[in-house]
Amino acid sequence: MNDKKLLILCLLAVIVGIGGAVFFSVGSRALERRKGNSELAAAIAECDAADPDWRWTQLNAKRPKVPSQVNGSDRAKAVASEVPGWIEGEDQQRLFQAAAALPPNSLPTAMVLERARRQHTKHGSAVALARKFRDAPTGFREPTPPLPQGLDLDKDDGREAAIKLISLDSFLAVERGDPDRVVGNLITALNVSRSISDDPFLRSQSIRCGLRQLAVTQLERALAVAEINRGLDQLQTEWGADAEAPLLRYGLRGERAYYSDLTDKLTASEPAAEQAKPFVDPEFAKRFESSRGRASIPGDHAAFLRWMTKAIAATRLPPEEQPAAFKAFPEVPSTGENSLTSSRAAAALAQAPEFWKSVALMRCAVVGIACERYRHKHKHWPETLDLLPPEFLPAVPNDPFDGKQVKYTKRPDGVTIHSTEKDISFRLWNPEARHQSPPEPKVEREP
Repeated sequence: MNDKKLLILCLLAVIVGIGGAVFFSVGSRALERRKGNSELAAAIAECDAADPDWRWTQLNAKRPKVPSQVNGSDRAKAVASEVPGWIEGEDQQRLFQAAAALPPNSLPTAMVLERARRQHTKHGSAVALARKFRDAPTGFREPTPPLPQGLDLDKDDGREAAIKLISLDSFLAVERGDPDRVVGNLITALNVSRSISDDPFLRSQSIRCGLRQLAVTQLERALAVAEINRGLDQLQTEWGADAEAPLLRYGLRGERAYYSDLTDKLTASEPAAEQAKPFVDPEFAKRFESSRGRASIPGDHAAFLRWMTKAIAATRLPPEEQPAAFKAFPEVPSTGENSLTSSRAAAALAQAPEFWKSVALMRCAVVGIACERYRHKHKHWPETLDLLPPEFLPAVPNDPFDGKQVKYTKRPDGVTIHSTEKDISFRLWNPEARHQSPPEPKVEREP
């Protein structure tokens, strides 16, 4: 065989080899896509059976609408419009840092009171708007896809400002001896967090957890410095109802619906979905740029739906059973072919404990109010929490982190209801340890 024929044969072999490899690659991708589409169809059918309104459009259509006149989301917009960027102001930051440094059972210093009075007077219209949350115990807003994770619910949307404006009003109400106004303000502060309602993003519900913590801080302080004799039963009812709201479920249902809808739109190359790419996992977004990456998306989409559906089912368990259920989930391999499932599963697993901590804190606060009511009647603290039901509490709630009753510790100056999880507690003081004189300021001068 001469060299020319040999060269031709070699070229033919290379061409056949390349053609075979291309054919195999195309065939493999087609097979992967076909298998993935079959899995996706089955996963969608499972979602339909478990939760008929799970898709993004239906989920939002079924959410309870709230009339504008009692919509807390509209209240938040009004506050944000009245005092844009207020919480970031230097004077306000200095005031809130000084207030946070006070012991909860201590009256504010003269300087803190003066700064609070100055802000209250300057922004009286905003305080009035914030106090209108009192008759708005829920809220509703239309999310604006394609922005994911509730990014359109800005941190400075008026809610944090509203809660802090309410706290200033309570400072001054305590000074002039108006405990009824303080009680009203506490419910108002809780309503600020409730105004997020069932907003369908984990980020939104995480913000709600943070707002609830601010409300609990105000409650603990109010019981320590104000002479609250009326309204404790109402406070307990309001806090008890909110403690059991399924915030984690709201967030996970929304995330499942949103990312499924987004994946469909990206697969169809809808221009609007391109806006969301900077906010999703880079590995996931990159897969839409090649036929090879696209081939594995249906299977990943199916795995994502199944993982999220399993997580949502776990949130229907009592909160004290949820940590173990989440811990039992099999690990999702962090590979390119699983980038949607792995990134969203990792986010859910990382954020879930925050929601259980919020439940624990709220339950501790509810038990704390019940203990306060017990003390009012019996003139001493209960020896154990088992003395509270049924008169002061239907049942002692469990700690989400160990499944047992929340803990109760008596101290020389009062009692503490707490979780096994660090830094989750609600403290109550003996009457003689309350409304203490403010500490001597270390450095507290007018700017």
